[in-house]
Amino acid sequence: MIIAAYCQPVSVFRAEVQNKTWISKLRSGYIKHFGGNPSPNEASSWSTSHPEIEKILTDPSFDDCQIMLEAQTSITKKRIDVLLLGKNANNEMQLVVIELKAWSVVKSSSVPDHVQTILGGGYRDTLHPAIQAEEYSNLIQHSEPACDPTNKAFQIATTSFAYLHNMPGPPTSDSLFHQEFTLVNNNIPSFLAGEGQNLAITLQGIIGNGGGSSVLPFISNSGQYISRNLATIAAKNMPGTPLFNLIGRQVTINRQIQAHLNNLSASQQKQVVIIRGGPGSGKTAVGIQSILAAISNGQSQVAFCARNAGFVAPLRLMLRRTGLSPFIKYPFVFSSPFQTKSGNPCGSQNNSFDYVVVDEAHRLPIKITKYNSWTIPHTKLSGLTTAEEIIRCSRVSVFIIDENQVVNPQVVNMNTILNAATNQNANVTTFDLEYQFRCGGSSNYVKWVESMMYPNTNNPNFKLSNPSEPMKFNIVDDPNTFQKMIQTSTNNDVRIITGWCWKWNSPSRNKLPLDIVIRIHNSTPYPSVASFEAPWENKKQADTWAIRPNAIHEVGCIYTIQGLDFDRICLIWPLDLQWNLKKSIWTGFPSRTQHKATTKNPPNEFDNWDPDLKHLDALAITPFLQNVYNVLLTRANAEIFVYFMDAATRSYFEKWL
Repeated sequence: MIIAAYCQPVSVFRAEVQNKTWISKLRSGYIKHFGGNPSPNEASSWSTSHPEIEKILTDPSFDDCQIMLEAQTSITKKRIDVLLLGKNANNEMQLVVIELKAWSVVKSSSVPDHVQTILGGGYRDTLHPAIQAEEYSNLIQHSEPACDPTNKAFQIATTSFAYLHNMPGPPTSDSLFHQEFTLVNNNIPSFLAGEGQNLAITLQGIIGNGGGSSVLPFISNSGQYISRNLATIAAKNMPGTPLFNLIGRQVTINRQIQAHLNNLSASQQKQVVIIRGGPGSGKTAVGIQSILAAISNGQSQVAFCARNAGFVAPLRLMLRRTGLSPFIKYPFVFSSPFQTKSGNPCGSQNNSFDYVVVDEAHRLPIKITKYNSWTIPHTKLSGLTTAEEIIRCSRVSVFIIDENQVVNPQVVNMNTILNAATNQNANVTTFDLEYQFRCGGSSNYVKWVESMMYPNTNNPNFKLSNPSEPMKFNIVDDPNTFQKMIQTSTNNDVRIITGWCWKWNSPSRNKLPLDIVIRIHNSTPYPSVASFEAPWENKKQADTWAIRPNAIHEVGCIYTIQGLDFDRICLIWPLDLQWNLKKSIWTGFPSRTQHKATTKNPPNEFDNWDPDLKHLDALAITPFLQNVYNVLLTRANAEIFVYFMDAATRSYFEKWL
């Protein structure tokens, strides 16, 4: 689904530009759809750039075309300057992306895919306009079924242009047409100042037959999106083909990484790349595909490092057919060199890897105390952080991180990585991915969850209730509903998950104990629950919980669902994190005290048992549990069903649905 702050027939747009009323409508639509005011610079650009678009759409053949300003696909928060909808002479539906730039100067940049222009008072590196247009076109083709050429229901062709309406021709514009941009310029033409008529003629050949109103429903009313979860990709993967088709900004990041790798022999400085992004933003796809590209280009000393056993197991299965699964490592392989009592060498030497990708860096332990499965003697510990050890071992390292997924105080965060890079004299490049391939492909849903879980930093909240919202949020009165869904599932597309609020016993005689038990729970004014029971996931098979068909009957926790997703998620929300209606803040279990997480000294009923959080009081545990439930609420691809044990927390969510 594509939404826009402004959407009108071109004939209406022309009239409103001429009488200067389009700006107020655009601003109102912006606030309505995006939940806030545009920045002053953004609003200022409208008054200069949109009249330039009006000038190229003066021919009556464009009257019945549709124009969308500040348009956004569901999978990203990025906004597209202009979309035009119409039909060609063969009556085929067309969508045109136009990236508008008011630049008047441009210089070359040393950063791949970038040029330099004046931004914020000085020259700054920024993506080439044609590459930006290409990114938006890719996002549309990879999120809208009607625009996806690989989809049987494909109906709308997509074309992209860049229009730099203030940019003089050569030599001022030479940097835009350097050899490195030949491929993208061939696919995405750039029109400069004085070339508006050429752009108009080109557009007439694409959308000159009008009919934009008949194209619009295919992208504005579609509740569908293209699923790109790990299981789907694994099922379709064949040897010799890419595991992931990178798009837009993902391609740029991969190119920069490969440029670093190609420069290994010429540069002695270590390179650290940090990729930040929320759930389902495609961070892992970039990491894995960049590894495969490095291998294809002759880099043999590479490693993909992941702490999440539940993710590594399906990844190994996916890569087994390619023969590349051995490059997957756990973080403990990067410890500093030491010798065992018998004289056996252990650990990894400096720069022993050309390239290391660290997936979900927010799950790394602060320090490495093991080498593989052997505990390192205390006297032989290096004192370096895990991030330092990884950077020490590698020439180029990539850390994939989402700080809103830091769920306990004993793990790596952004500051840890930045300090490690400084200590190892490494150059740092940071990228942000704002895409959304999970949660129904809805960046709007992810934004809503963030505003609910972190209200102090994301006010104002906005309601989720939109008939065209692809991600569905459901509240249930009884968790037994979840077991009925499990029993009727035929394709392993649903899982039950919960906070770590029950003791986790080991199985006996291959039978899982029913640790998760709710008895006569009253959450007035909502219906009370007489009884519910279910087993935690099998500890001995936790790493295969996501891919074992029989695991559908086992309840997962934050550590096994993190990094994974299913079409439908059933979440039991106990009492460990509660919304305080009077203070409008999140709080941990009100009577929480420090405990040892043992049967003799357990937490209060339905409070958190996590051994990494056991020493925290109600105040200190809250930010980590906010992250926990932020993760749990974003594990579904289509629908999430939530049972709230706390009445105030349920009413808080009901208010904003």
